[in-house]
Amino acid sequence: MALCWSFEKICPNRYRLVIIDKVLGCGHSTRALWAPGYESRRLRDIIQASWYLNSNGKLRVDLTDHMVTILDQIKSDALAHGFDI
Repeated sequence: MALCWSFEKICPNRYRLVIIDKVLGCGHSTRALWAPGYESRRLRDIIQASWYLNSNGKLRVDLTDHMVTILDQIKSDALAHGFDI
C-alpha cells in the first residue's frame, strides 16, 4: 500500500500529522489512516514535519534537533504498528 505523511485540520487553527493512503482508484479515496499524536497550531510546523518524514530525513528545513528526534520516534512508532512507509 502506498502511504505518505500529510496533515488534517481538526479544528480552527489546529492541525494533526497523519499517514494517508495515496492510492486512488475505482471506489477508493484518499483517507487518513493513523494520527500519531503530533499536533500544532502552526500549519508551517506540520508541513515541515511531513516534508521531513516523506523525504526519509533528507529534507530538514528549519527543524531543530529536538524536533527531528520527535519525528523519528513518530516514524518508528508507525513502523512498529505495521505501516509500510
